Amino acid sequence: MSVLYTIDIAMSINNCMNLEKIDGIIACGDSYTLGPRYGDDIHHEDSWPSILGKSLSMPVSNVSRGGASNTEISLQPLKTLSRFKSPLLIFGFTVDIRYPFFTRDGTLHSMNGLSDEDFEREDNVRNNRVTLAKQFMQQFLLPVNNKTGMENLFVQSVKTAMAYKKLNPNAVVIWGHIHSQAPTTQIKPNHDLVSESMYCFNSITNSKPLQSLIQDNTDAWISQTDMHPNKLGCTVIADSIQSYIQQF
Repeated sequence: MSVLYTIDIAMSINNCMNLEKIDGIIACGDSYTLGPRYGDDIHHEDSWPSILGKSLSMPVSNVSRGGASNTEISLQPLKTLSRFKSPLLIFGFTVDIRYPFFTRDGTLHSMNGLSDEDFEREDNVRNNRVTLAKQFMQQFLLPVNNKTGMENLFVQSVKTAMAYKKLNPNAVVIWGHIHSQAPTTQIKPNHDLVSESMYCFNSITNSKPLQSLIQDNTDAWISQTDMHPNKLGCTVIADSIQSYIQQF
């Protein structure tokens, strides 16, 4: 959903970035950002945000959550307790089949899919039942302005992410796809995100999700059956994002 663009375009916005003033990183995303999981243990220290922070000698606040939707990811900075005055906010967006909802206790959550079977499965694994919201949530599937509900949710997620620059003019915001249903496929251009695409790190992978960097390298996976990045995979992702921000 980002557009193709060149390093020259990215370099032209150097004055907007103020990267030399950054005093910390706030990382937002799903399980691909949270860190490698081995059984019940999550190795946050091996996540790409932690690796990136060490490489740049910056403190990191990782507020990602496994299974988060793009809508939830765009709101994750609201959870941070960091006191960074000039943060670098990095949004690692995910598959677009996840949808946001509020549980009965008021917590923002996400679920995969909106079919009847998806709701039944969600009800069976969580204490906060969501069946009553099914009809409302399934309206996300309806097209709006010639775009699918999923496309509109993603566009709004990116716009929400970029809006943090208005809340904190000293902040630097970049975003991009990390996890994808089609990791080796170029992301389709979305003209509603032309200006925001200048801050999209998928330019370094020819508009492919960063997952494409480890897609064919099983040594960078958790296991032969789990394609989530292990420490090596997270290092590849961290290095690619560092290469992107060092352009400025």
